Amino acid sequence: MVAIEHDALKRFVKATEEFEARFGAVVMGLPGPISGTGDPYSEYINGLPAKEGGRKIEQLASPDAAIEATFSRLLKAHPANPALTLHWRIKPEIDYLKRSKTEGGFATYCRFLLSDKPAVTPNG
Repeated sequence: MVAIEHDALKRFVKATEEFEARFGAVVMGLPGPISGTGDPYSEYINGLPAKEGGRKIEQLASPDAAIEATFSRLLKAHPANPALTLHWRIKPEIDYLKRSKTEGGFATYCRFLLSDKPAVTPNG
């Protein structure tokens, strides 16, 4: 197991908070693949849509490289818009992945939806 240094985790949390601040509201979404708006969540690995890489996971050399890649990509793909609500299904996570006995690297994962639709409530 490879531990991530405390300062890198603080930078990761700060980058997540800066991403959240770009939108009008932030909510924790519902479990499962569909959000409270009725729309599906999108899955991101290192800030790229998971479908783009065919679930091939890019492993980066350091936590800071993973943080930089993730949030620069997310910020470029999702400009600030206070009219949108960020629905987190899975808030960003960072981990060290081992590809083989000698190869490994850091990667991030998250799942969310940006929407201007109100959440649909059950029986409502």
